[in-house]
Amino acid sequence: MKGIKILLALAVFLMLLGTASAAVNNATVSVGSESSYNSAVSAGSSSVTAGGTAEANVTSTQSTSRWAGFYGSINGKIVLADATSHWFKNWTVSDVSGAYVYGSTASNPDFSTLAAATATDMPTWLNTTDAADNFQNTFGASESATFNGQPVTASYTETYNNAGTETFKTYALKDGGSDLIWAALAQNDATGYNGNTVDYQLLVPVNGATSTAYYFFLELP
Repeated sequence: MKGIKILLALAVFLMLLGTASAAVNNATVSVGSESSYNSAVSAGSSSVTAGGTAEANVTSTQSTSRWAGFYGSINGKIVLADATSHWFKNWTVSDVSGAYVYGSTASNPDFSTLAAATATDMPTWLNTTDAADNFQNTFGASESATFNGQPVTASYTETYNNAGTETFKTYALKDGGSDLIWAALAQNDATGYNGNTVDYQLLVPVNGATSTAYYFFLELP
């Protein structure tokens, strides 16, 4: 799952009973194809003779072994319905700006106890101090934001649009049980890293070539 980039279409139905308000909900996922960076290039060479020295400036680009990406669209409805999914009325969310797409390896994280995740919450392989793509170097900024009604000052990172501008935010969170949760802030019909129209890009940790399952949750604006 190294370098994974999966196209997602998320759909969520928020069940409103009485005066219940918007909250984080489980999201269904439509999965597209995975694409990874191909770093295979021919090795460069330089000739040198005995007793001589030669300048050889070496450059290489390789795929990360610690992070993967999800991106895609968000489709949401708010409904007034009963417990058996009989709809009384529904409203389509046409602008998803400000929504959050959450990804976690936990299938049922506690969104009522959100807090900032720090380096001490990360597995050892994300905290390797001599790695350029470790957690500290990747999530190097922080700001206050509101997740599921809770204000949290959390570390975040930004991924690129197709112009190479960092524009899509992912926040590092955890719940009260220390389950890690990664939150992508949505932008309505934005241009993604590959030029496609997307609503979000989510950066998540993956250990080497290990295949890792992520569960998805959606908080509508």
